[in-house]
Amino acid sequence: MTCATKGRHEGIVKLLLERADINPNTADTRSGQTPLSCALEGGHQGILKLLLEREDIDFGTADPKYGRTLLLWAAEGGYKSVVKLTLKREDINLNTADTLYGRTPLMCAAGGGHEGIVKLLLEREDINPHQLSPTSGIALELAVSRGHTRVVRLLSRYKPSHPILTDNKKAPEHSPPEPSTCPSPPRPLPPATWPLLPIAIPFFVTTSSIFLFFFLPLIGPS
Repeated sequence: MTCATKGRHEGIVKLLLERADINPNTADTRSGQTPLSCALEGGHQGILKLLLEREDIDFGTADPKYGRTLLLWAAEGGYKSVVKLTLKREDINLNTADTLYGRTPLMCAAGGGHEGIVKLLLEREDINPHQLSPTSGIALELAVSRGHTRVVRLLSRYKPSHPILTDNKKAPEHSPPEPSTCPSPPRPLPPATWPLLPIAIPFFVTTSSIFLFFFLPLIGPS
């Protein structure tokens, strides 16, 4: 079926899908691509519609050659309707990167300038716009390098609606008690009086000695 999809033989694909022994998720042994990834890559709208009408289409499995999921192929090709359909499923990981370039669906949409798809992805709480590709950086850098101004504006203004705090950033449940009020210590002498100390101390000692020497015998017992 992959060969029929690559050759745009919509009628043959339709006939094959009517057979009970045909698995539409079987990857080609040479390219490693499934019929669905081939239809997305080649832009075969008619074949794409036939495949998406099947209930047994696998949305989450990546192709073995490039490691690309259906969501990534759709995001790169600008297939907004397919992206919407994929996002309705609960078993989809938005941040799964391919093995070819290490790019996520958001990176591919940003690199292709697909503003509508970027908006859809950024609305998800589980999106990670800061995930790093070893070949392209983050999604914002890829959009900048391709000159997609509107996508750059979207990504640069992005703020998560539900920020997650790690354990070491959690605020304490109870505030520590305020310290009790303590009496202030005695205030030291002002610095302006320090130069007088060398004069005042000897004067006090001398005056006390004279008092004891002359007046103490006069007030003593007779």
